[in-house]
Amino acid sequence: MSEKPLNESTQPLKEENLAHSKIDVIKELIFGNNMKEYAHEFNEIKSLIAQNKEQTDHNLSEAKNDIFDALEEFRKDMNRQLDELQLNMNREIDRLDDIKTDRSLLVNLFSDMAKKIEG
Repeated sequence: MSEKPLNESTQPLKEENLAHSKIDVIKELIFGNNMKEYAHEFNEIKSLIAQNKEQTDHNLSEAKNDIFDALEEFRKDMNRQLDELQLNMNREIDRLDDIKTDRSLLVNLFSDMAKKIEG
């Protein structure tokens, strides 16, 4: 096996690098200003997207907290209304019991009066 001299093996690399370098120079000449402008515009758009995402996340978090607060208020209001309804039902039941008691009391009074009249 024969070894290639050092400059023979590096020659294709130098030629390839030179070709890439020439292509880069041509691209810079043709598209240079536009590419810089596009890169700047893309960076601005990325920045705007990041700001919008941050604002949207913040708004979403606030909306979520508002909804949770509203639900908590609704739950408290419903519990208060249920307690009030229970209290009103208990009052009405007591009132109806009193009416029944009064009727039975009247029956007893009339019965006692009838016995006294007879007797």
